[in-house]
Amino acid sequence: MNEIILIFSFILSFLLALYGTPLAQKVALRYQILDQPDGRLKRHSQPVPYMGGVIVYFAFISPISLIFDFNQQLLGILFASSILLLVGLFDDLKASRRVSSFSFR
Repeated sequence: MNEIILIFSFILSFLLALYGTPLAQKVALRYQILDQPDGRLKRHSQPVPYMGGVIVYFAFISPISLIFDFNQQLLGILFASSILLLVGLFDDLKASRRVSSFSFR
């Protein structure tokens, strides 16, 4: 594959991740999709926004979708990465609504 196309795909992915991360942070803060500290298991001092994985997903998928021809291998990559995104989103959203009743004794 042409090196210029590969460089372009890297730059596109980098820029999507660089500029998309603050955008995802704002969306997570606006809709309160946050990882709340509980003092036991989660020891961070302030709430941490979820949704960073969505930006990583789009930064990965966008260049791949634009550069490569659609075939069975690309479909497998798209399907597997979409499943990973959905599982991560489900876990993040489930954890943000869960009551912190878990403790180590």
